Amino acid sequence: MMLSEMHWDAEEPLQVEAKANKPNSKQKMKTTKKSREHADDSIGSHQPGESSYEESVTEAWKAVTVDSSKSAMNEEVISPEAEEYVPEATKKEAEEAAEESEKRSEMQRRAERRVEDIYSRMPPEYREKLMKDEAEWEAKHNAMLANFKKLSERKRSGNSFIRETKPADPSATKSMREYSVQDDLDHDRGKSATPVAKNNVTKEMVFEAESFASHRSCWESQWRKTCGFFTDITVLSSMQFTPYTPGYSSPYSSSCSTPKTLQIFSIKLAKLYSGLEFPLSVYGVVAVRDTVDRNRNLLFSCDRSDAQELTHNDPFLHLIGPSRAIVNVDEVCIEVELKVKGRAGSKDKALFSTAHPYMGEHHTGLSKITLYNVFCKLHLRLQQVKQTVQATILGVQVVKDDGSWPFKYGGLVSCCPLSEEMLAPNSGFSRNMPIVLIDSKDRAMLKGARGHVHLWRQVVSVEHQGALDVVIQAYSKYGAAAHRTRVRFTPKFCNISQEKCILHDAELTITIAWSCVATSKMGRVALENRVESATPLTAAEEEMNFEAERFASYRTFWESKLRKTCGLFTDITNLSSMQFTHYTPGRCPYSSSCSVPETLQIFSIKLTRIDGGLEFPFSVYGVVAIRDTVECNRNLLFSRDISEAQELKQNDTILHLIGPSRAIVFTDKVCIEIELRVKGAAGSQDKALISSARHYMGCVSTICFKNVFCTLELCLEPVKQTVQATILGVQVVRGDGSWPLKYGGLVACSPLSGKVVVKDGQFSHNIDPSAHRSATQIVLIDSKDGAMLKGEDGYVHLLRQVVSVELQGVLDVVVQSYSKSGVISDGARARFTPRACNISQLKCRLDDAEVTITVAWSRVATNKKLVALEACGRKYV
Repeated sequence: MMLSEMHWDAEEPLQVEAKANKPNSKQKMKTTKKSREHADDSIGSHQPGESSYEESVTEAWKAVTVDSSKSAMNEEVISPEAEEYVPEATKKEAEEAAEESEKRSEMQRRAERRVEDIYSRMPPEYREKLMKDEAEWEAKHNAMLANFKKLSERKRSGNSFIRETKPADPSATKSMREYSVQDDLDHDRGKSATPVAKNNVTKEMVFEAESFASHRSCWESQWRKTCGFFTDITVLSSMQFTPYTPGYSSPYSSSCSTPKTLQIFSIKLAKLYSGLEFPLSVYGVVAVRDTVDRNRNLLFSCDRSDAQELTHNDPFLHLIGPSRAIVNVDEVCIEVELKVKGRAGSKDKALFSTAHPYMGEHHTGLSKITLYNVFCKLHLRLQQVKQTVQATILGVQVVKDDGSWPFKYGGLVSCCPLSEEMLAPNSGFSRNMPIVLIDSKDRAMLKGARGHVHLWRQVVSVEHQGALDVVIQAYSKYGAAAHRTRVRFTPKFCNISQEKCILHDAELTITIAWSCVATSKMGRVALENRVESATPLTAAEEEMNFEAERFASYRTFWESKLRKTCGLFTDITNLSSMQFTHYTPGRCPYSSSCSVPETLQIFSIKLTRIDGGLEFPFSVYGVVAIRDTVECNRNLLFSRDISEAQELKQNDTILHLIGPSRAIVFTDKVCIEIELRVKGAAGSQDKALISSARHYMGCVSTICFKNVFCTLELCLEPVKQTVQATILGVQVVRGDGSWPLKYGGLVACSPLSGKVVVKDGQFSHNIDPSAHRSATQIVLIDSKDGAMLKGEDGYVHLLRQVVSVELQGVLDVVVQSYSKSGVISDGARARFTPRACNISQLKCRLDDAEVTITVAWSRVATNKKLVALEACGRKYV
């Protein structure tokens, strides 16, 4: 039994009791099936105590209304068939029918009394809401009865169900749903599927396939040029803004916020028709598209070789997504492409193909979308969440003294997002529906390296004023819950949270990465066009004009070649340095889109010469970026607008780098672009400093860019077999609450190359700093002339966070504090061993303060198109 079937079945006794009195065997079979389905579907959104007012009233009301309506339907729809096929009833049978009718009436009266009793105990605000919901439900039910009558008339006239016209909207499935509702009715009467000719079922599925193909053609005609292929998946990471400093505003805040999002709880194959039966092996894709990038956000993805077997007891699809929060400020589209696996590939059949638009609800409670066709009925449980951040469950690590695995008989990891309303005292809400991250009841839970649990699903939306409960449960040999623990997390806008708990005799460490939600593709960075002076040009100005024209020519060439596939010239990369951080250590999925390639390390950009009348100090703004072959978009190294121009001095001529934002792949060549200006007393007095674009193909470690005004030196170095490290946070905490970096400080890192060797039966890193250029420090922030920027909870605001590290090397992180006179007063160092994914955290001492350094590790994306095309998480190495 799945998690959703374990806790929310408070209304089952009423339904079972109501249906148990029916005398004949077919109706008893129906009762058993209905009670089981009711246990599956009776999941409440807000539950005071055992069950919520809303659930109790809704289910009790359905018990009253559905029975009476079914009685009416039996009279209106079944009677014509009965007159044709059933002989005249005997007197005894008539008495039994009357007795059954009386029992049904008594059951209805009991249900009505229960509704009245619940209403009498209900707060007024809930009573009004439920009365409104009941009215809406009754209106929908009456519309359904009207469809039944229409179909009944068609059957009386002997007409088969044939679609007269195709809907204009390819995602519309009204006629198809009418058919499947009639099929559902016949199934409930204990019959086989509606006796429609096989050719009509085939016509129905052909039309469904044509409708989906029409939806695909419509999408491609509208979005192909800007969003890529129809099957491309979103490449925006759920940790896109995790590296931001808590309490410090981000430089790209216009691209992210805390919008309304859509939470997907479960997808259930509720019923089967047209001869299909459980167990059933299903494969395919279920995805959602929002307005952020119009690409697929995968919820379910299985290929034929890894098809999931669905049974009566477990009809829920094993969801692997979404991979990031689903923004629901506008319409979203839910796409379903599922197939049934046959004994051979040629015997596979389409199960469901549809594109369903979802506009949202007027409430934030649980909702259910039901999708029908001639073969099946799908239930999607979902909920709108307001003002959300996205939580990525990075890891559930189990440490046990004896090294044994506490989930050898299976286990459950789930989470329960709680809203601010649920946390309020005396709110009457005790819990929300859980989101299953993994449930392996019938088998041992998958184990990664260092005791990490391998999760199916990792990303959830959480109201930023709410909370997130993570529940971990270990099963016994007989399938019962042997041990259980719960941990509550408070949401953040960025960075990570880490909590420890005990499950029986094992220690668990749960790590969650927080991030704001991307509401659009990453922004563009470009310089404003300045009005040129009308006075005669000097020789230096003429040279600068020629330089500007040459750069404009390079830009025109780029746009003519790459505009259709890569977007605008000023678009920046939206691949994250934590794109694959969420992978389970030791169980990284096989992927051709990521590896440990050769990358390019950028150390510094320094102004070594000025001329043409320039004098220190002066302020510089503009862009320095680099493009690699991964996606051909800009990877920013330096970016400042005129309002925050950097002042360069005689003794400080190094640009304050903010990037790269991800590792720079160096398989062939890269292109370095520089557009810098000098800030004048007024905007019209600004002047170009340098504009250049140059390819780098290796061989040298310093590149010089020269013109009439200046010389820039860019220090860089290729690094082989690398992973990317994101310094997520440097947290400095002193016991008395004072700030140890009040006179400034330095945070830098040194990636050191090395070689893994076996020493005394253990692996170790043989490091030789003098043999490699990587002993050079990479400055993350240096605030020698003033107090270091401080975020919330003692976090240091870093200007730069991403570096490339050789997989067999190490990464040293150094934190130093300055004295009042500007000299180094104290320092701390931490050495990290590289990983392919997940995070590392070390602590050290800076004087009398404790410093906690957190580093996130990830493989490197080598091709954006492959990242967008791959359905991640299928094959493992």
